[in-house]
Amino acid sequence: MLRFPIVAICMSLALTPAFAQSSSSSSTNPDAAAQNLNNAVEHERVLSDDSNGANVKQQQAGRKLRAGSAVGSTGTSVEPNEAVFTVVAGLNACGYDAGMNDAGPMRLQVRQAMQEEVAASADARAAKERLCSFVHAHDLGSPTKTLGQYLSLALMMQPTADLELTAPIPQLPPDATQVAGVIPALKAFADAAHLHVQFVQHRLQYDRAIEALRDPLTREILQTSVYLKETASGNADRRFVVIVEPMLARGLVSARVYGLDYLMVLAPPESAEAQQRFLDDVKHFYIDFSIAPLIFGYPGAMERLQPLLRAVAEAPIEEVYRDDVEVFISECLIRAVEARTMDTGVSGLAAPKRGEGERISGDAGRAEVARQQQAEAIRIARVQRDMQEGFIATRYFYDELGKWEHAPEDTLHDAIGSMVYGMDVDQLRRQARNIQFARARTNDDSARSVGLRQRDAALSRPVGADADPLAQASAALGRGDTAGALTLAAQAIHDKQGDPGQAMYIIAQAHALQGDMQDAEAAFAQALALTKDPHTVAWSHIYLGRIADIKQDRTAAVAQYKAALEAKSGLPDANAAAQKGVEQPYAVPKHE
Repeated sequence: MLRFPIVAICMSLALTPAFAQSSSSSSTNPDAAAQNLNNAVEHERVLSDDSNGANVKQQQAGRKLRAGSAVGSTGTSVEPNEAVFTVVAGLNACGYDAGMNDAGPMRLQVRQAMQEEVAASADARAAKERLCSFVHAHDLGSPTKTLGQYLSLALMMQPTADLELTAPIPQLPPDATQVAGVIPALKAFADAAHLHVQFVQHRLQYDRAIEALRDPLTREILQTSVYLKETASGNADRRFVVIVEPMLARGLVSARVYGLDYLMVLAPPESAEAQQRFLDDVKHFYIDFSIAPLIFGYPGAMERLQPLLRAVAEAPIEEVYRDDVEVFISECLIRAVEARTMDTGVSGLAAPKRGEGERISGDAGRAEVARQQQAEAIRIARVQRDMQEGFIATRYFYDELGKWEHAPEDTLHDAIGSMVYGMDVDQLRRQARNIQFARARTNDDSARSVGLRQRDAALSRPVGADADPLAQASAALGRGDTAGALTLAAQAIHDKQGDPGQAMYIIAQAHALQGDMQDAEAAFAQALALTKDPHTVAWSHIYLGRIADIKQDRTAAVAQYKAALEAKSGLPDANAAAQKGVEQPYAVPKHE
């Protein structure tokens, strides 16, 4: 294998003065250059602003959780869950009375059946007393908050009457851990009150509720997927599950993220108005489900956006948005997608029919323009409201999505890198100074349901033994473990985890650090073919330009540097390196 001082090309994402002195001749001894530059390469990687994901925040540490599900597979589903039923029924027996003024028939029937069992059996009375003693001791002072911790526990159980956990207690979400001690008492009460029999007897009511929701939910998710240009494999190995539970108060929606699983628990809506609120919540959560892997794939860019959180320190947003920039940016993007796809209700001005290439003129044309302007005004008003609630990047994403809509060949996965890297943080912070933050409305149809954004487990993104191989590969490369980086990046490609172009980019860097010019050159070229991430595209071109300069092919080198500039990555270091490459040939820096 041809070995050459390719280590040098991976030195600098932005050359610092200490490494800006270059050799006077391209005849530098290859082996000596490779040996002398090892420390420089490591130093420059530490100084790198992005390091391609190696600087994943410590707060992302956690374990990969998997919630229980009746289907036990990937995809989207609406289903009952006996563990959830058992937990919520037990809470009903111990004073969970929220929503009883308009409780459905099943909730009334099950509560009556439990009362009869307790009245008829000393064992049932003793079991109820033990269960309720625990529940009362763990009351959080709010029915919603108290319920939330038990729902968190129920979702980490197998969806059967056995109430078996899917993970050891220390690995449960924090709120579930607080109430895991209820399980023995709950099992005893469920047996004594024959809750499994109650669940089976009311299965027909579950089926009817699920059937009523399946079609509108499917349409909502399909329309959202079409807009996001999702592919069939885009959410492989992940689940979006809606769990219907009539024992809950009507109108309550609890949404949670456990590792690969997005779960919503709710009482079936009874009115058209309630169903629309349900569909709005489903849409919001499904957009989150679809875009979260994209946002969390750019930890370096997220670090650059961290100052935005200071701009919303006084905004009336939940604490998680003020503390975690990735969650904040995700919510801004979700709301921008919602605004872009919302039903504006502009139906009085119907769009006229026209053939392909046919232009609208006269009254019909003016009516079409008026319709579009009215719909756009409604969407902008929605965006403005979101900005006033504290989500100051919503308008930025709204405008970027408008540009993306006119690039039919690009998926959101292709475009998200340009969006997050291209965000002008200083400009957004200046704009935020002129926003009069207002409390989010809670009395209209557009307000978020209480409890919708319970993300206790959402921040438990995996590291360590269960981590994403691509994140581990990046970290290994940062430590100088090139062999480990190669293995893990290859695993990420094999397992289809993350952007294959970024995985190939890590492989290319590892080969370069090992001095393997041919393999590095081939891998950088493959990275370009596999990704549209602006960081990966720009730096792959820069490294290919440096390889060409080292091989004394100046024409090819300049072409690569210009391609890096045309990538419009928005990265000052990449632009500076590419511009310098255009102006003068790259030379192996001297080690100091």
